[in-house]
Amino acid sequence: MTTGRFHDTGTLVAACTAACVLLFGIAAGGRCNAVAPPPAVEIVPAVEVERKYVSLLDLCRPGSIASPWKERLEAEHIGQSPNVGEYKYILGKNLRAYLDRFFSRKGCDPAAIEMSLPDKITIARAALKLSAEQIEAIYREFVLSRSPWNPNDLQISRIYFPGVPALPLGRLSHEVYADSQERFLGNVTVTIQFFVDGAKERSMRVTGKVDLYQNVLHAIRPLGKDEVVAAGDLEIQRINIADNPDRYATRMDQVIGKQLVRGAGAHQPIFLGDVIQPNVVKHGGIVTIIYQDGGLKLTAKGKVSGNASVGDTVRVTNLMTQRTAICRVQDGETVHVVH
Repeated sequence: MTTGRFHDTGTLVAACTAACVLLFGIAAGGRCNAVAPPPAVEIVPAVEVERKYVSLLDLCRPGSIASPWKERLEAEHIGQSPNVGEYKYILGKNLRAYLDRFFSRKGCDPAAIEMSLPDKITIARAALKLSAEQIEAIYREFVLSRSPWNPNDLQISRIYFPGVPALPLGRLSHEVYADSQERFLGNVTVTIQFFVDGAKERSMRVTGKVDLYQNVLHAIRPLGKDEVVAAGDLEIQRINIADNPDRYATRMDQVIGKQLVRGAGAHQPIFLGDVIQPNVVKHGGIVTIIYQDGGLKLTAKGKVSGNASVGDTVRVTNLMTQRTAICRVQDGETVHVVH
């Protein structure tokens, strides 16, 4: 018999009433036609029940009762099963009184039945013990299937949960939930809910560390500020970018031909925030200003006040009129007046 903590240990069953002889209640049975009584009823001192309710058949020695009494005893529920890890008790003398009334209701003479009962019957709920490996597998499957990242790039470690739950025996299923804003990187916590025969039995939180490894572009040599990056300046290293995956350059087109706003050391990663479109016009440079309004098109030479890349706006001063206008850069030699 499995040991565990006692439930309602102050009294086992001190007294019974005409309708109730068990600690947790007796269900009334209906009257049936008289049939030949079973020759004997043997009650065991300790039982493990697999269902939510305890029946009289659960208390009998397995295989000792034949049909039709097997079905009748199984249909006689005498109360709810204890929780997993807890116990309930019945005094043998009280159960004997209940059995006498039960067989009398069925049209039998209890005195004609040989009954063997212990002084006390201990009832426990049969348990299903999950393994740590099962819980870890549930966590891994959920993270890998819900993560927006390629599962081949993820590495899961340090899975933690506060103990392995014992659940009632039955048909086991589970559901897993995570915060709607979860990115599934770094420390990831999920909630697992376990169901037995469709009824929720246990909820537990599981936490693990999720790392993301991707090919990241690195500087093959020291690169200075304002330097334009070429393909020969780059090498690829596979590193963990779980701390901030949006920060790293992972494709060549993200950096080649771009200008560094901050230098990068040799074999250091290139960050997307450190590259911009290169400046094609520089402060003090001379460009052609184009002013166009419908069919009217005017051009003039101008001096740039600042650095700018293609598509940027910059202040340009007309060399003839000394008037300054905001212009959009077309290329290194041409700007258009912004109306």
